[in-house]
Amino acid sequence: MKKTIAIIMLVSVVIALFSGCTGSPAATENTTGKETGKSTDSAVSTPAPSEGTAEVPPADGQLIEAHALVCYLPNALMPTEYNGTLGVYVFYTGEYTGIHPTGLEFSFVITSDSNTNGNLRAYAVEASEMTSRANVEPEEVEINGHTWLRFTVNAGNVNYYTVFNGGLYEVTTFAGGESIENYNAVKQMFEKTVHFVISED
Repeated sequence: MKKTIAIIMLVSVVIALFSGCTGSPAATENTTGKETGKSTDSAVSTPAPSEGTAEVPPADGQLIEAHALVCYLPNALMPTEYNGTLGVYVFYTGEYTGIHPTGLEFSFVITSDSNTNGNLRAYAVEASEMTSRANVEPEEVEINGHTWLRFTVNAGNVNYYTVFNGGLYEVTTFAGGESIENYNAVKQMFEKTVHFVISED
């Protein structure tokens, strides 16, 4: 078992180094094993746990798997046909008539944690300002055992940033034309169920 974990960690480091040069996602596709680290002050990868599995809390919705990130979102949100391409996953309601849909949108972008240059907070502040056009300081929150930087921006929309196992995870959300009640229901389901998992293989 220890040999297998050592091989996984070595492969993750090689992938992270390669992804830093190419801009492709560094996190690997995972299905079991719960993350234990909580630091978001730097882009240092969270070490993989030596044993155990993670069970995502159940919810009345669809299971979302974006590399090591696993959560549930309501069934009403539709995936785009390009989900998974270049580490981008988008779920929405309504129709796309421009940059954003007529309904709400939850997007997950996974790249290498080397993109933070060792400072997740500075990266997240700049990235959130670019996506929301608002200069907002983050709050550090623990969600299901993992620390995230959470930004509440225009009209109550929320953005989330963290690093895990060599990957940088950015979750941006837009209420769009949906009611604030519907948007809050999606946000609450995300926060209730989001976990990071790793493969035991």
